Amino acid sequence: MNIKSIILLLLVSLLALLSHAGEISDCRDGQTCLIAEDAYTGPVRLFCLTAPTLQAPWGIQARDALRQHLHGTIRLLMDSLDGDGTPIAELIREDGWNLGLEQVRGGLAKVAQDRCDEPSYLLAEAEAQRAALGVWSAPYTCPGPRYCKHVRSCEEAQFYLRQCQRLEFDRDADGIPCENLCGDQK
Repeated sequence: MNIKSIILLLLVSLLALLSHAGEISDCRDGQTCLIAEDAYTGPVRLFCLTAPTLQAPWGIQARDALRQHLHGTIRLLMDSLDGDGTPIAELIREDGWNLGLEQVRGGLAKVAQDRCDEPSYLLAEAEAQRAALGVWSAPYTCPGPRYCKHVRSCEEAQFYLRQCQRLEFDRDADGIPCENLCGDQK
């Protein structure tokens, strides 16, 4: 264990003993936010979940859902450190809204099965699956085909443009992908 890991472990141990609050300054993705509080400033990974990368379907929506909480005080309930030394915590707004649990409930993240057996998270995930929300609804996957000629429908083309950021599907930048399939939407 290197000195950085030891210091972070001591910091997390200290924070776990204290009741503390901070503010979210930004969210990098759907599971990592930058926190500023008295004892710690830096990234915090949300407890019990794994969110899609920004390049994957629902990744941008997952990040943006967390960014809606960039105001107000957040209570941190420290859990542990991940493999790279980033603190893992539950982030809870003053009104009791659990950011990670709501990511799972909205289908914007999945439960990290290998490290989470919390009933509330498992139930929220099962409900999101039944309702086909977010990551449980994507019939297509990124990166997807490279050319419009390989796309079968306008719906599929819109998915690749919006979810996978396949800008080559909208060469004239008018917001309509694959003009041969979606051209009548003008």
